[in-house]
Amino acid sequence: MTGTEPLLGEESAPQHKRCTVNQTLLALLALQLGWGLWLLPHAFALLGWVPALLAVGVIAFTTAYSGSLFTKLFLATPGTVLFGDIAEAAGGPNARALCYAIVYTLDGTRCVILHLAATQSLEHALGDAAPPLWQCGLIVLVIAAVASQIRALSELSGFFLLGTTSQLIGLGIVIYQLISEPDPAAKHEAFVRPGGPSGATLEAQFVAFFNIIFAYGGQFAFVELMTSMEQPTLLMG
Repeated sequence: MTGTEPLLGEESAPQHKRCTVNQTLLALLALQLGWGLWLLPHAFALLGWVPALLAVGVIAFTTAYSGSLFTKLFLATPGTVLFGDIAEAAGGPNARALCYAIVYTLDGTRCVILHLAATQSLEHALGDAAPPLWQCGLIVLVIAAVASQIRALSELSGFFLLGTTSQLIGLGIVIYQLISEPDPAAKHEAFVRPGGPSGATLEAQFVAFFNIIFAYGGQFAFVELMTSMEQPTLLMG
């Protein structure tokens, strides 16, 4: 068996329902409105409004460009499912192996980050009633193990809707509190100099910049989402 042959024949492979436009939209929102979004206020405080807005603008542009590029590569590579398929079509088996090494490294570290973020979020949500941190981590691990049994993106639409709605409600509450009860001691610097009065170190600013990048990490799943989409219906008018 070669590296490009499927593990299951097409006739024996499980057939899953394709994602509708609404399900795909929910998946995209869930990917983009993740935990990284909640790190942005702290990043703005450490970097200053001008550098942080510049970083957000640049990364938003590159995210849109990468989405457009992924779409072109997807359409130019019939049968594409994952990034490795595109890499092999462009550079052969060695490019496929290199691509998967990068993807697995990214996904491995991402899982650790997301598990830590979910654990701390659960601890903060429970407040004084929260069990020890390791028990919160175990709870998150059990929930993640149950959710990982889902085999198709189309089956996750309700889960995506719940998570995205919770994020939007949380954002609404935060924005309301910022407007109704502004903190007079809040930082409003346009630029934050490392080691200045704010106390921000160069290392902390470096981490803040990568937190902004993390907030835009959803494009890693673009190819899988496009593979799972239904064929668009053309309306003839």
